[in-house]
Amino acid sequence: MIRIRRYNDLFEAVAVHKDVKPEKLPHVADMESKGYRIAKLGTETYAFHKNYEADDDVYWLGKNTQDYKFGQKYTATPEMASNKKNYPFYTIYCKCDPSPTEEQKKIIAEREKEYQKRLEEHKKKIMGQIKEKERKNKNKKR
Repeated sequence: MIRIRRYNDLFEAVAVHKDVKPEKLPHVADMESKGYRIAKLGTETYAFHKNYEADDDVYWLGKNTQDYKFGQKYTATPEMASNKKNYPFYTIYCKCDPSPTEEQKKIIAEREKEYQKRLEEHKKKIMGQIKEKERKNKNKKR
C-alpha cells in the first residue's frame, strides 16, 4: 500500500520546517532569542518546541531516567500531549546553523584584537623585567 505523505511530514523527515528555506538555516542564537529550545542530536543542532499532538514524534530533552534517554525519539501519547508542561518532550522545529552570527563574529574579532594587544603588552613587560635583571647581574659582577 502506497502511503501519501502530508506536506508537514516531508519537512519533518528532513528536519526543516516548512517556513524555513533549506539553503538558509537560522542561526542558533536567533532561534534561542525567539524562545526555541536548542539541543544537539548526534552531530546536528536543532531548534525544538512543544507544539505537538498525540502520535507525533517527540524527543526527550530532560535528564536520563530508566524510561527515557536524552535525545531519543518517542511517539507522543494522548497523556503526553495533554500534559506538555510537566514533561521535557519536544518536537523538532528545524535544523539550526551553529556558526556565529555576523554580530557574534564582530564581537569575537574585537575580543581577539584585545587579547593580542594585551599579549603584546605582557611580552614587553616581561622583556623589560628580564633586561632589568640582566643589568643588575652585570652591575653585581663588576
